[in-house]
Amino acid sequence: MLRLLYFLTLLTHLLKNIRQYPEELMSNIGKKSYEDSIAVFHSPVLREAIKAAFLTVPTRENFMKNVFGLTDRKAFIDILTSVMKPLAMLVARVWKYYQEKKLTALE
Repeated sequence: MLRLLYFLTLLTHLLKNIRQYPEELMSNIGKKSYEDSIAVFHSPVLREAIKAAFLTVPTRENFMKNVFGLTDRKAFIDILTSVMKPLAMLVARVWKYYQEKKLTALE
């Protein structure tokens, strides 16, 4: 479950950054989102491998089309906006619960 929380944390940052930086390359957004969210949980070698993997992400247009079935940027931003707040609230609540129960260490 902790790895799922890591993924949801990364996803929260990714969606926020896609919306905040509409002209930035998706690979840069992915790297920034990773660095700002879950990179601290990984070794330096794994961090570099993950950042290198972000070089293979699709363009924003391909991402919109393949993941959301959209070609219209406004519709895409509207979907991101509607998803971001509930997702961020969920992630914050789960992180709080995990920290209270001392469940944040992978073993």
